[in-house]
Amino acid sequence: MTSASQMLEVDKQKVFDELMNYQNEKAPVEFSYQVKREILRLVAHVACQKPINDSDKFLYDACNELWEFIATLSCKSEEISSCVQDVINAQVNTVLQKCIINHYEKVKQKKSKQIHKSVPIFKTISEKVTDYNNPIKEKREVWVDTSNVLKGMKNFVKYGTYGKNKKVYEVVGYHTKTVTRQVIDRYKEEYSHTEYWEEETGEVKLVGTSYYYFGYSAVSLLLTLAHLMTFDIIGDSQRQQDIQNIYESLHRTISRKVNKLPSFPNEPQEKNILNILETEVDKLFEGAFKVGADRNN
Repeated sequence: MTSASQMLEVDKQKVFDELMNYQNEKAPVEFSYQVKREILRLVAHVACQKPINDSDKFLYDACNELWEFIATLSCKSEEISSCVQDVINAQVNTVLQKCIINHYEKVKQKKSKQIHKSVPIFKTISEKVTDYNNPIKEKREVWVDTSNVLKGMKNFVKYGTYGKNKKVYEVVGYHTKTVTRQVIDRYKEEYSHTEYWEEETGEVKLVGTSYYYFGYSAVSLLLTLAHLMTFDIIGDSQRQQDIQNIYESLHRTISRKVNKLPSFPNEPQEKNILNILETEVDKLFEGAFKVGADRNN
């Protein structure tokens, strides 16, 4: 990130020389316009930056450079009084806090639970059952006729009848056998597995930080300081509370004007922001803002 200090230091002497030439050679109005444009150039540059951490000094440096720039043109001391510095520090911190985006996530607590299952315990029992593979047979004779003529005649000659008695075995029952089998006797609880899960505790924790562009907040801050720095009372033995009151009054007025500016792009570019600011230069510097020869008019 280019610092505000680097931005103003590069050609600062050249800028001052050119501005003084404008003052001497052209109308004070043109000189005042160039001063305002340089201020807006700084403002546009700062608006397109982001802080890199919670204690970033970029915006502090920009305010100090703005003071040095205006103080030089207004023939004031380049050293900022402690009262003014305290006001600047407080306001810069306010803007910085607006740019900070803290990211949180819900705190979760790991939980676990052992799961048990009911396991059957078996026992062996014995019992007698019918053994259908082991029938009980009794022998008896039965008269059997034959349909075969030749066999019938043979039986007649031998037995005096066409039929004959035949011995057969008839199933009259079945033997029994002893069998064993397993039956459930009882159940017992046995470890199965462990379940794991997470539960929200109702608390949150900071997991990261990102940052917005300084944007409108920086525009309002720097323009308010620019107006404040041209007040004749600044640099006198002024109480901090008085300076704070003047700042807040100016800031309310300037913030209303800044809020009416066209929307800045999500990814602001310095050239685009400067164009937006320059279209409203008269409104943004409307009031008691005077520098250089213009202060004597």
